Amino acid sequence: MVDQTLIKQQLVTHLKGGKAFSPFDTVLDKMPVDKIGIVPDGLPYSFYQQFAHIQIAQSDILEYCRDDNYEAPNWPDDYWPDSPESENKD
Repeated sequence: MVDQTLIKQQLVTHLKGGKAFSPFDTVLDKMPVDKIGIVPDGLPYSFYQQFAHIQIAQSDILEYCRDDNYEAPNWPDDYWPDSPESENKD
């Protein structure tokens, strides 16, 4: 069995932020809720689409690790939501 200590430490470092991205708590505190579905000028995606993409990609990575019969989704179509805002308005 491979020692996973280093992998786990690196995962925690990335989840806490400061390496490749800001921590979610910091970003969410600065993001006005009424603007999450707006695509800013000059950018390809809304905040919602970015957040959903992260969730989709993490779920895909988990399935890749769990499922011996894993089949990759279609890139990029299956990794990005179509709508710039959530269809669940609740």
